[in-house]
Amino acid sequence: RNKYVPAQVTARDAATGIKSGLARICGSSFQQEPIVLVQLTCFHPSTFKDVHEFIRTCAFFFERAIAKMPPRVEKGLVFFDMAGFSLRRHWNAKAANLILTFIKIIEEHNPERLRRLMLFNVPAAFRLAWKVIRKWLDPNVEAKICFVTNFSTLLDEIAAEGLPVRYGGLKEDEYPVEGEDELDL
Repeated sequence: RNKYVPAQVTARDAATGIKSGLARICGSSFQQEPIVLVQLTCFHPSTFKDVHEFIRTCAFFFERAIAKMPPRVEKGLVFFDMAGFSLRRHWNAKAANLILTFIKIIEEHNPERLRRLMLFNVPAAFRLAWKVIRKWLDPNVEAKICFVTNFSTLLDEIAAEGLPVRYGGLKEDEYPVEGEDELDL
């Protein structure tokens, strides 16, 4: 936290992640907790020049979500759309390093900010990778992760009006990518 000072990370610092559409803040839960939607189909590890750029991207989205928390709300949700997971693209040395970095950020810097991380559209190939990944997790963080096999589970967390149609909700338009309007695209 001291090295990157998350509150000072700008959209320009997270440009690769923003331009990819990797993450967006998609409203809030019934408890007014911000929801960060991560779309794995937009995660291309090779586009990040190094782990530091990835860390800045994570910090950017976490800080933007925290800034949207109303008073007395201290936790948030992460919806992880696993569609597009590929062992070739997401299970190599660079990708594994970025995944480990993401886990470290959650465990060391934001463990109490995370109420739940929901994985959905999980392909069979990821279930193999999960057997390895879960060994890297702190038990407290692992307990916050759940696999969603039915989109109605998402509706237990967010109103249908705020959930995109492709996930079983009623919201037809996309949430904007946080910070996109701050970049010179």
